[in-house]
Amino acid sequence: MLLDVVIALAVGSFDAWVSLAARLTASGSIRPGPVLPPPLVIILFCSAGAVLLFRRRWPIRTFLIIWVLYLTPIAFPVLQPFMVLLVAMFTVSSTLGRRPAVWSLLATFVVFGIEIVNTAPVGVRANTWSWVIPTLVFDVVMVVLVWVAARLRYRFAHRIAGLERRREEEIRTAVRQERLAVSRDLHDIVSHSVSAMTLQAAGARAVMQQQPQRVRPALDAIEQTGIQAMSELQRLLQVLRSDADYVESTGAATRERLSRLPELIEQARRAGQRVELVVSGDPCDLDPSVEMTCYRVIQEALDNAGRHAGADVVVRVQLEWLPPRLRTSVVNGAGAARPGVRLSTGHGLIGLAERVQLVGGELETGPLPDGGFRITATLPVTRPSMDRTET
Repeated sequence: MLLDVVIALAVGSFDAWVSLAARLTASGSIRPGPVLPPPLVIILFCSAGAVLLFRRRWPIRTFLIIWVLYLTPIAFPVLQPFMVLLVAMFTVSSTLGRRPAVWSLLATFVVFGIEIVNTAPVGVRANTWSWVIPTLVFDVVMVVLVWVAARLRYRFAHRIAGLERRREEEIRTAVRQERLAVSRDLHDIVSHSVSAMTLQAAGARAVMQQQPQRVRPALDAIEQTGIQAMSELQRLLQVLRSDADYVESTGAATRERLSRLPELIEQARRAGQRVELVVSGDPCDLDPSVEMTCYRVIQEALDNAGRHAGADVVVRVQLEWLPPRLRTSVVNGAGAARPGVRLSTGHGLIGLAERVQLVGGELETGPLPDGGFRITATLPVTRPSMDRTET
């Protein structure tokens, strides 16, 4: 606001000074006509400068008011419009679209043309044209340069605004991806741990009367599962509280996630599931995100089998190393779930499909003819670039 006040005072005073100086130096060489008194000249141009204070809020209205004020050369031949009108035109051309900018340029040419005609020397024709032509060229070049600078500023401002919008959209997209990653991990941790503890508790209750010696191992397994879940949740909270990127942090923390696959299968066996692990092919290095996805596929499939098929059904986990792909399949036969153990969030397979798709893989799920269920994920060994995953 202070800058606008300084500009308004400066250009208004400059135009008033130019007009007064022109009247003193050009007396007797201009066409006859009424002469505006110096106080009125000062009031006129200072008023025009004061109107500039509203140019940012109402650029077109400000320009029109100043344009009308500067039409006074029609009656008073010594007025010299210069800076105030140019500032008003610059504001319109640098903040509005092409049509208002062009109209402001043409309107400015009209006022400058009137000013040239009214202030042209009278007398010899040759002397008149020798004054008019240089003045006309100077005014046209000056107005065009100001207008072009305003349009360049307009384009630059719009380009900056577009980049800012794109940056904000990228930030929002990154935040959404972070939230999705957090929600997937929260689902995997909580769902797997709660399902395992529920199955173990149900198994302990089933054998409590006939085989009480099997209750203690089940309770120990419940305790270990709870401790592991709390450790995972604490790690998750530490990442969220830090400034590090969540996806990169969790990816680095789970680089050896498949090495914990025997531990996951043993945990399922302690919960009462009959799990078989079959590995074929030559293992190779995996991208951390792909490795984590493979682990989560097996984890969710085991949870799904425990909830819906029960403990007496064989669950076959198979890893097929087929570079550049890794095929993971979990198959369980038909069975009956334990009473009161059908716990599901309803988002397990949906979230799993999103996770697999995110790393460029494919997920196939569906029932088998014998009543069982199959979950198969085909994953790339290396994660594809973002351009490929978005197409």
